[in-house]
Amino acid sequence: MRSKRFEYLDQRPVNQDGYAKEWPEVGFIAMNSPFDPTPSIKIVNGEVVEMDGKTKDEFDMLDAFIARYAINLDFAEEAMATDSLEIARMLVDINVNRQECLKYTTAVTPAKLVEIVGNLSVLEAMMGITKMRCRLKPANQCHVTNVKDNMVQIAADAAEAAEDAAGYGGGTGSGRKRQLYRLSGRRCGAGHRVRQEGADGPDRQAGGRGPGGCGDAAGSGGLRR
Repeated sequence: MRSKRFEYLDQRPVNQDGYAKEWPEVGFIAMNSPFDPTPSIKIVNGEVVEMDGKTKDEFDMLDAFIARYAINLDFAEEAMATDSLEIARMLVDINVNRQECLKYTTAVTPAKLVEIVGNLSVLEAMMGITKMRCRLKPANQCHVTNVKDNMVQIAADAAEAAEDAAGYGGGTGSGRKRQLYRLSGRRCGAGHRVRQEGADGPDRQAGGRGPGGCGDAAGSGGLRR
């Protein structure tokens, strides 16, 4: 017999929602879609003429930028020929240093990177981020938003935040605002959000992740060992 307590809990609005299933046909899938392009690259005379199933004349602005500036062509063919699972294991292996990993991660195409990360669980991806995203000195990451989601105001606030952050150690900008931005970065690292009521109006919010924060997660399967 089912508990009356659980019957009551099941009737709450929050429990009436169902779980959305993956829908690859419309792009509603996080990782490992059957429609993901097959990783590939073709280099002619030091120029990428084909990448991930697209020829050079099919490149959009991002494809063209990546092909021209973001891939180490000297090592690209060897990196692309390396099994994605092997590279994924390198990212989480404490016996493989960052410089060795960089040889591969800077020489592969976007589709290859997706395939690599698709082999990682969330925790494994965090391990890889910890290794690969090193900094010469501690720093805060912040984002700026507002209650009304006014895009023009967000852009203006973000520009002002960047200006204040740049002047944090040099004496320019408002000391109060600099401290608020710094505080927001630290506190949001612990999952909090700071609202700036006194600096520039009630609509502004500042938030971010502290030095220990990491980016969004990847696939859920984990490495096949």
